[in-house]
Amino acid sequence: MTLQELDLLEQQIAVYDREIAAANPPGKELLLTIPGIGPVLAAVILAEIGDIRRFRAANGVHRLLAFAGLDPRIRESGQWSGKPRMSKRGSAPLRTALWRAAFVASRHPAFQPLFHHHRTIMKQHPKIALSHVARKLVQAVYGVLKYQTHFDQDALQGRRKVA
Repeated sequence: MTLQELDLLEQQIAVYDREIAAANPPGKELLLTIPGIGPVLAAVILAEIGDIRRFRAANGVHRLLAFAGLDPRIRESGQWSGKPRMSKRGSAPLRTALWRAAFVASRHPAFQPLFHHHRTIMKQHPKIALSHVARKLVQAVYGVLKYQTHFDQDALQGRRKVA
């Protein structure tokens, strides 16, 4: 019976995967150009963000970071100050999708130097280095959706301005 239940679950997962792949919301093709983001994660990111114009203020990237819960939370009290931590106050599904994409993106040439820098040179824990990659992914998602262009590694690293 357990094997039959597993077969049924695998069939249901295959059906949902096909439906997600067939769905083509605006911006999905652009998100697929970002390393680490596949069809399922692109659908989750677009569903959670909704319209990118909600974040188009002067500090739109920072608002999107806060919405994803990837912004720092600093705890202080008088003379005492604690370690900065991730706030985790935003959308949990969006944060999870970005975190999973960061695992893959950290091995891509566009994001590998950032991960390597925080991991080896700054001697940070792998999860902290991965959180830096996730933050950079948010910048990439914001730029791709705001300017309606494909992912550009040079623009992400500040070597070229996007019009």
